[in-house]
Amino acid sequence: QAAVIEYSASWQTAFDALANYLIYEFTQEIRCFGKPSRSFVVKNFLKLPGRILIEENRLVVTFGSSPLHVVIHLSRLDDPVESVSWFSGRRIEFQAAGF
Repeated sequence: QAAVIEYSASWQTAFDALANYLIYEFTQEIRCFGKPSRSFVVKNFLKLPGRILIEENRLVVTFGSSPLHVVIHLSRLDDPVESVSWFSGRRIEFQAAGF
């Protein structure tokens, strides 16, 4: 309960806490790369340009070319997600430009 109270002090605090958690979980899944810092992950993975295409049965996430995409691929973080319950059961696919 204390964590809920702490993180709900403001929207900014709540979203910062959520972002920290998601970035931490993401870095735990990256293989062959050590444990990158939050700023490294944000700069080299999250701030890269990309596109999202929403179709009736799938969501396609396309991100621009980066030499670090090989790390994502080796970690299998670009594998499709067959069905997302909170998104009407749509499949999510990831496509890296130039990979």
